[in-house]
Amino acid sequence: MCHFEKPSSGKPKLLEQVRIRMRAKDMADSTIKAYRRWIRKYIYFHNVRHPLEMGEDEVVAFLTSLAVDGDLAAGSQDQAFHALQFLYTEVLAKPLDPLSNVIRSRKPKTLPEVFTQSEVPLVMNQLRRWHWLAAMMMYGGGIRVEQLLKTRVKDVLFESLQVFVRRPKGRHDYLTLLPQSVVPALRAHLQQVRADHEIAMKEGYGDVEMPYALTRKYPSGSTEWGWQYLFPAHRPCRDPKTGAWRRHHLLESAIQKPFKGAVQKAGIPRNCGCHTLRHSFATHLLMSGVDIRTVQQLMGHQSITTTQIYLHLVEYNGHNIKSPADRMEGRTRG
Repeated sequence: MCHFEKPSSGKPKLLEQVRIRMRAKDMADSTIKAYRRWIRKYIYFHNVRHPLEMGEDEVVAFLTSLAVDGDLAAGSQDQAFHALQFLYTEVLAKPLDPLSNVIRSRKPKTLPEVFTQSEVPLVMNQLRRWHWLAAMMMYGGGIRVEQLLKTRVKDVLFESLQVFVRRPKGRHDYLTLLPQSVVPALRAHLQQVRADHEIAMKEGYGDVEMPYALTRKYPSGSTEWGWQYLFPAHRPCRDPKTGAWRRHHLLESAIQKPFKGAVQKAGIPRNCGCHTLRHSFATHLLMSGVDIRTVQQLMGHQSITTTQIYLHLVEYNGHNIKSPADRMEGRTRG
């Protein structure tokens, strides 16, 4: 039996308590899923003991095992640590003392993968219709794939060529760029989305999920055109809370898989995905002379330190530096 919660407590099971608490703090769905996964692994690592029966020693043993036996990357080990810290501090009200004996994974200084400016059109030419539109918006505004799919119709500002990015990492909304080149395709796409929305309304599933408590504040808001997703799923889905059928946005895999295929068809041998477009957006802006503070704002970074990593990518590529091997007076033959 898995004693994630003591039977006599009358409370929800432990992982459900974690989910409820994280929801209350408005944490991202992906973070909730990851934290619950690490907490589950921690419990099974210690033979399904309840976390209240354990403490710093067991946490240290688990985190050290991830680095030594699991050869886990530093970022993943950090995430596991933060998950357990949240569990003990926010859910169990038993804060952990500073953990000084943990063997930490090495933190190699790696640079993000970036497309060259000539590679971007090669990839885009392999995409069609809304796949092309989504990829162009990610590259043209540096938008994460999960944030793009959650974008609502009202978040697109055609007149000022801007897009509101809502509730990203850090939870601070920000504005980024809407490429002029996608406007005609986006308008045509929205005409089809609106036609589908009208059909959905007639068939009784035309509402969407509303953030926070806006459903109570604006009861009819979930069916309004402005609140509809920019990239809605092709079929309705059942709301797990209410059981009602409603429209949802597309899954990330709906664009990630076609994009991966486009990269392969373009003949690019590196491991590039949708997030590479975000890195490329920042790098190419810096290469074109845009100042780093502006790039920070367009990326939605809270700290400029996060943005500075892209300076390393343009430190040499942004200048016309010639290799010393190309300066030799006499040619050599390989």
